Amino acid sequence: DTRDISLGNITIEVKAGLDTSKHVLKISSLDQLDADNEKLVVTHFRFSTSDEGISLESQIEKVMKVISYDHRLVGEFMRKLFLTGYDPQGDYINNCYKIVLNELYLVTENFPRLLRQDINVAIRQVKYEINCSDIIDFLISENEFKERVHAVN
Repeated sequence: DTRDISLGNITIEVKAGLDTSKHVLKISSLDQLDADNEKLVVTHFRFSTSDEGISLESQIEKVMKVISYDHRLVGEFMRKLFLTGYDPQGDYINNCYKIVLNELYLVTENFPRLLRQDINVAIRQVKYEINCSDIIDFLISENEFKERVHAVN
């Protein structure tokens, strides 16, 4: 799957990293940022370790409570978790983190990205990083994000 979430009129690509790591968006495929202009938002979470933060296990439980009414959604959610390498017995699932920063980037025509149509057909796969300090002009507020989600085409 190339997209993490579809919500209203937009799709959302979720990126996350520890606050101690490089401040970059790690893009893992040519298709990840390929969407109609202004219909894709990249949300970038930065976390730090914390004794009183949130754990992966607690977040999975919250999502499961919300979607438990629909077995298809539960199956899709679990499938996506396992595709990322999730192990329900992993020693990391109870590690706690707190959100330090959440940035929202609107992907427009000028957003720096590689698109399949611009790449030689012999190239099958790419991974690259986008430096967040170079894309601050694409930041949007949470209110603008909400407006885009609820906008009518």
